[in-house]
Amino acid sequence: MTIWHLSNGLLLNTSKTEALVAATKAQVARFDNADGISIGDTTVEISTSIRVLGITIDQYLTFDDHITKVDSSCNYHIHSLRHIRHLIYRKTANTIACLVVIIKLDYCNAVLYGITGKNILRLQRVQNSLARVVCVASFHSPSALLLHSLHWLSIRHRITHKVATLTSKALHHRQPTYLYQLLNIYSQARQLPPSGAGLLVKTETLNKTSDPAFAIAAASTRNRLPSKVRTATTTEQFSVRHLFSLD
Repeated sequence: MTIWHLSNGLLLNTSKTEALVAATKAQVARFDNADGISIGDTTVEISTSIRVLGITIDQYLTFDDHITKVDSSCNYHIHSLRHIRHLIYRKTANTIACLVVIIKLDYCNAVLYGITGKNILRLQRVQNSLARVVCVASFHSPSALLLHSLHWLSIRHRITHKVATLTSKALHHRQPTYLYQLLNIYSQARQLPPSGAGLLVKTETLNKTSDPAFAIAAASTRNRLPSKVRTATTTEQFSVRHLFSLD
């Protein structure tokens, strides 16, 4: 890193530099981070979590801190929308909800693949609360019916759809290169039947910490798709077919 800074005429700003050791709890416990990481004549302290492009990443990759911040931010806007809901039409309320709250739930949600059911439920409660405000429904109204009426996918399906769509784009356009190079297309000497087309090789992992990695998540998500979805010839066609398969 020091050589990269020197070759590009840059200096390391220690006040704005953070380091994170991401691993299992047992591995983090074995890592001696008392003195930080030495880079040249500078020492960078180890943080328990860092914020990158609006995503809070913790050392155990649970995304608990990130979910808490998203939850708090979304509930603030839901509370504000509830105050003006009686003054606006449902279509307008739906538009505001999607532009202000749903966009926060969807932002970089591909990194949330594999998070605990507890965290999925926390985000789902936020979406359910938003749906009740938009539909002017009581707290006891079935959330599934409200989401269906608004044509909103559930949180778990939104995450799956994002990963599947990113994978499809990478396969069709071979872009971005850094994602395409992580995908290993399944092939055999003999031709596969139509039901086996478009499969990816899934790398076996030693622990669940590696499962959310894009190469693993992409293969797991794509291989579970119906063949009709995998064999879509365009990204747009894939997206539509995948959305219908989630209903």
